[in-house]
Amino acid sequence: MYINQSPYLLFILKARGMARGGRFQELADHSLRLSDVTPIKERANLFSRRLLIDSKYGKPLIMADSSLGDPTKFGLKQPLRLKEALLKVIENDPSYTQSIGYPDLRDELRHRNLHIIGEGTGEQVVSTRLNEKDAFIYTGAGSSGVVRAYMGAVAGGKKHRAIVFVPELTYPLFLAEAAYVEADVVTIPLNPKTGLVDPDHLRSIMEDTIEEHGKQVRYVFVNTTIGNPLGSAMDVGTFNAVTHILNSLNQKHDIRIHRITDPTYERFRRDQTQTFDPVEQILKEGSTSVELVTGTFSKSECWPGKRLGYGILLADKSRFRDFDLEEFKELIFRHMDVSHAITLGIPDIHNQMAVAVWLNEQRTNPTALHEEIQRQAAMRTLVNANVLSFAQALIQIDGVKAHPFCLTESGDIDPNKLNSFYLMWRFRYGRDGKSQAARLAEWTFVRAVTEIQGDGVQTTPIIFHSDGDMFYAKYFRGHVPQYIRTVALHSPEAAQSTLNLISDFAHIVRMTGRPPEYMEAFYPF
Repeated sequence: MYINQSPYLLFILKARGMARGGRFQELADHSLRLSDVTPIKERANLFSRRLLIDSKYGKPLIMADSSLGDPTKFGLKQPLRLKEALLKVIENDPSYTQSIGYPDLRDELRHRNLHIIGEGTGEQVVSTRLNEKDAFIYTGAGSSGVVRAYMGAVAGGKKHRAIVFVPELTYPLFLAEAAYVEADVVTIPLNPKTGLVDPDHLRSIMEDTIEEHGKQVRYVFVNTTIGNPLGSAMDVGTFNAVTHILNSLNQKHDIRIHRITDPTYERFRRDQTQTFDPVEQILKEGSTSVELVTGTFSKSECWPGKRLGYGILLADKSRFRDFDLEEFKELIFRHMDVSHAITLGIPDIHNQMAVAVWLNEQRTNPTALHEEIQRQAAMRTLVNANVLSFAQALIQIDGVKAHPFCLTESGDIDPNKLNSFYLMWRFRYGRDGKSQAARLAEWTFVRAVTEIQGDGVQTTPIIFHSDGDMFYAKYFRGHVPQYIRTVALHSPEAAQSTLNLISDFAHIVRMTGRPPEYMEAFYPF
């Protein structure tokens, strides 16, 4: 959206061949940070800075950002021991490290699987050490960097054309990275009751696609165990059923499918008796696919902004006549070196060292493990309570509708469907030129500035949410209702002002049959 406004930057992109074929536009179309809410947010930030230095006003704008899932902005606590470890390692002033990650951190990730588990009054950590022959572990600039490095390694360029299978409603990262490697995207419909990909439907679509395109294509299936933006929770039976389907397709067509699994929100699953570790299940069920399980410390560890993610690559080379894991490791290694050097940047070494120390403490110090289990339990309780409270209050507003997946047959919110930070909902009006999230942000912005220019006091916070369309593949947009995705982590007290504004906006829509619209020329700023 903004790229094309810079002739100089566009010239550079064309010179590098990135603009050809619309690949860069595809990337922009699947970036949450380039939605039509972004220009409003940038204009608000600019105006806020002007107000701050104004000799008469001297205050920034009051803004409530519910578009990005930063848990620290909603009262969730970072691990104290991790913060202390970071302060200590900064004093060491370390030098560069390997592009694939700080060795001690990679070893700690190998020593433990993805989830700390508390069972009743007992506590334990799943600490089976992954064998180097079975698993290759690397770090990246968040889970996005991990996925980009992997997709570029296995599906990049004309030589390795890729077809990426994604759920119809999914995190935009997967759609953006498919565009990055110029892959074709095949969308798998979700079961409307479970919010999950139906295994038999997946088998049918993948079978037809493989038969049409043959063995010369790299096939990649991406999924999450807890949905974003829907809070659907995959059960272990469904995960394993997909594993066996991929196994059968591998054998029948003499191929190796790549599966990327993202379990970011497992820590927030409401029913913790149903949580599972994809790594454990992949090894247990004997997957014959090449498996990448991603991880990030931003959400479950309350460590956002540090851009530290990791990938656990699993492949049993004995199952493939032509697959050499060591060769694949080297491919990943080379790609990570190049990718981090020119685009993403290696995760901060101090951060990697601190996380390594912190993970080691949990593995070797029962007190540290106990503290972390208690912190996670408190965080999960707060998240589950706040999301449910917001959802229940939201659907009481006349003119507002939650996504049908979140509702019971009687129209109430189903708590079991809310397993992450998010809620999908919409106002009851049809599509127009802007997303509903942009219309709401624009309206609150104009109202807030009008208050400042009138009485000199801002009482309306400017509220930002995400455009729900960004979570659909492009060809679905326009064929589904416009939704808003909200990070619903506010406390009930803090949420009330947002809910009041949503109610006021819905009232305008009911009275006029359309949302309020503003032309930029008539913005009061």
